Amino acid sequence: MAIRYRQDRHYYEVYFNDPASKKRITRVFKSKEEAEKYNSKITWQLKYNRDNFSPDDSPLGLIPEEITFEQVYIEYLREKNFSNRTKLAHRSLMAYALDTIGSKPLNSLTYKDLENVKRHFLAKEGIAPATVRAHLSVLRTVVYYAKRKGYCADLIFPVIPNPRYKKLVPPTMEELSKMHAAAAPHIKS
Repeated sequence: MAIRYRQDRHYYEVYFNDPASKKRITRVFKSKEEAEKYNSKITWQLKYNRDNFSPDDSPLGLIPEEITFEQVYIEYLREKNFSNRTKLAHRSLMAYALDTIGSKPLNSLTYKDLENVKRHFLAKEGIAPATVRAHLSVLRTVVYYAKRKGYCADLIFPVIPNPRYKKLVPPTMEELSKMHAAAAPHIKS
C-alpha cells in the first residue's frame, strides 16, 4: 500500500499485494488526490476487512453482463499504461478480433468465438507462424485479464500452436563447390 509518482509518464501509481493471490496489484491515477483516496480505501480494506478483500468494484462502472470485449480491452490498455507506440502495435494485432467479437458482451463470449478468431489467423496465407502467435497471445492476455477482473466466467482459451519453422538443411560439399564455381571472382578470393 504505497503511492508513487512516475515522472517519466506523469501519473500516480497505487500498488499493494493482494492477500488472496499474493500478487502485486497496481492502479494508475492522474491526480494525487484520487491516488490518496484509493490508497486509503485499500489500506482500510486490508486492515479491517481482509477476508472479503476486493481491490475494485467494477472499474468500468457497468454491470458485468453489459461489458463488451472492446470495453475490457480499452480498460486493459488504460491500466497497463503502455506507450503510444505499444498501443498502436496492440491495436493492429487486435484489429480482427475487435471487429469480430469486440461488440459482443463478455458473458456471451464462447470458446467457439475464440476458436473462430484463431482459425482465421491460422488459415491466412503469407503470415509467419510467429505473427499468428503474437496476434493470439494479445487476445489471450485480454481474455485472462477479463477473467481475473471477474467480468466473465471460466472461459477457456484455445491452445495457441507453437510456430513451426522450416528446418534449414546445410548445403552438401558438392553443392558448395558448385556455388563457389558459379560465384563472382571477387567472392572466390
